[in-house]
Amino acid sequence: MDKKNLLPEREYKAWDKELVESHDLESVIITPPLHCNYGGKHIKFGKKVFINANCTFQPAGGVEFGDDVFVGSDVKFYTTIHPIDPEERAAGKAFVRPIKIGNKVWIGGNVTILPGVEIGEGTTIGAGAVVTRSIPARCVAVGNPCKIIFVFFLGIGNHSLSFNFFISMIRLPCVPIFHQSINNNNNNNNNNNNNNNNNNNNNNKTN
Repeated sequence: MDKKNLLPEREYKAWDKELVESHDLESVIITPPLHCNYGGKHIKFGKKVFINANCTFQPAGGVEFGDDVFVGSDVKFYTTIHPIDPEERAAGKAFVRPIKIGNKVWIGGNVTILPGVEIGEGTTIGAGAVVTRSIPARCVAVGNPCKIIFVFFLGIGNHSLSFNFFISMIRLPCVPIFHQSINNNNNNNNNNNNNNNNNNNNNNKTN
């Protein structure tokens, strides 16, 4: 088996310990084709990891997955980085930084993960994102460069959203209504004051 560029013709389980390290190889599912250079020994899987088709690993610096991780198709894991300085780059210098994927992470299709990135437990990375820096646990991040759009928290139930996300979702419809209510109250107060003044004036004239 060519371990530098795996192109199997069928779905298989990652049984070969020379290819990867895993706590439970029988629970790791990889859908072909899978592209992997520098050998696959630098990839470590947790339990129940699913890798969809056409993913690319450049794992010289190490790629580590936690448990219960879903990876969409066409995802790229790059652990090698070259210098920005053109002379150093031309001299062949390169550096490696590990990538770490936490438990229960979902990585959407066509995501690119760059060297040194860590993705926290329970986080979702939206399709097409370019992850240039580490993303904390229990949030959703999208875009190029990848940015957090909301955060989950361990509250009542597994699907509770953070207060900040809740406020961000209701801010736009609530602000004009809130201001309108204030304006209406102010107008009503002004009208009441005017009515009271008119009544006082009428009473004074009568007296």
